Amino acid sequence: MNLNLCMMEFRRQRLSFVIWTASLSVLVILGLAFYPMVMQKDFSAVVDMITRVPVMKGLMAAFNFDLSRIGNIASFYIIYNSIYVILAGCLYSIYTASRLLSREEEQKTAEFLFTRPISRMTIFFSKAAVYLALMIVLNAVIALSGIAGMELFKSEESLITWVSEPVKAKMAAAFRQNPSQFQEYFQLSEKDYILFYAGKMMSLFTGSMARQKDFKVDPRVMKELIDGMADDPFILLEKMRASPEEYGKKMKLSGRDYEDFLKGIKQAGFELEAMKKSLEADPSQYVEIFEMEPGRILDPFKTRQYTLSRILSRFGLDPGTRVFIYYRLDNYLILSLYIFLLMTCMGSIGLLLSVLLKRGKSTVGVCMGITIAFYFINSLSNIAPRTAGFGYISPFKFVNTDILDPAYGLDWWRVTYFAGLVIVLGGLSLFVLKKKDILV
Repeated sequence: MNLNLCMMEFRRQRLSFVIWTASLSVLVILGLAFYPMVMQKDFSAVVDMITRVPVMKGLMAAFNFDLSRIGNIASFYIIYNSIYVILAGCLYSIYTASRLLSREEEQKTAEFLFTRPISRMTIFFSKAAVYLALMIVLNAVIALSGIAGMELFKSEESLITWVSEPVKAKMAAAFRQNPSQFQEYFQLSEKDYILFYAGKMMSLFTGSMARQKDFKVDPRVMKELIDGMADDPFILLEKMRASPEEYGKKMKLSGRDYEDFLKGIKQAGFELEAMKKSLEADPSQYVEIFEMEPGRILDPFKTRQYTLSRILSRFGLDPGTRVFIYYRLDNYLILSLYIFLLMTCMGSIGLLLSVLLKRGKSTVGVCMGITIAFYFINSLSNIAPRTAGFGYISPFKFVNTDILDPAYGLDWWRVTYFAGLVIVLGGLSLFVLKKKDILV
């Protein structure tokens, strides 16, 4: 690597780098500035209306918009970030890399550069090092802008429940010592328990769980059934028992599936009654809800944290135990690393273009075309499960943006994909450069 060559390349790139970095940082903060407006009640009603339209739901899935999670500021950041920041950052990355070597031919400085006592490998790695440094700084500034924006515009509505495994085990043990108080303080009933385990009943709506994807139930019918379960599972079950043909017709069941439905109704009735009696005899079963999904128990106390502290103290727990956070910083930093790897991957494609395209050929159109094509391939793969595999053609597919997932982390296979692609394309670019006849 040649330091003088690095400094020369940096001077060439610094103006565009400053402009792009400042622009993307401003976009991040301005985007997060809309969060308080989104959380207004009227706007929330509009969002709820949009999510009820099947066409809009497909469109939002295509662009990675999960409006059911828009209440959390970190999730809102991802929704906004997925179009503006990631796409724009990848465009800048691939275009910058594509100009590293092609610029020398275009400006007719290749003859001077390649006749110096510097090997082509040194030239390649010097320019690649400058590009890598620019990407590191760019992503660091974007990540810091995101943190600053979330800290500025966060609100109580953006709180999420987060309980570490050791703390959860300690709390669950305390709750089990006095399950009756646990049920009383958290205002739980058999309805809460039944709804928690409603996955078994959901199989009645579309036949066996293994064949759910083969049924095409009207979304309005499905919503009616789910709402009925939420209101009172017992009443819904009685309605099904009274009019099985009506519900079978609504759900388009016939033959074996209709027979399974009838058997399921009968069996579910016995299970619900048995579950209700079991809960009356042993209320410690309610603690299972907390152990599996703490948020179901703790979420109602987001705006009543003082009350939650008093409840915890009555169980002998530390009243200052932190169970609500605005966002997980470690997950956010992992997401930022994924975005950096994606931009670097797109840059390696641009680097290959810089040695393949002939002098005089503009790289702008090609870079934009490749980036947008990859982005839309990934978007289309999000619409339906059948097209999901198609999305793996695109590097965008390998960025995990679900930072609210408790199991979210740095997946080795995603990192291996990005690192492998960068190494292969980078090595191929160097090989072509060594063999290429430079036009002067």
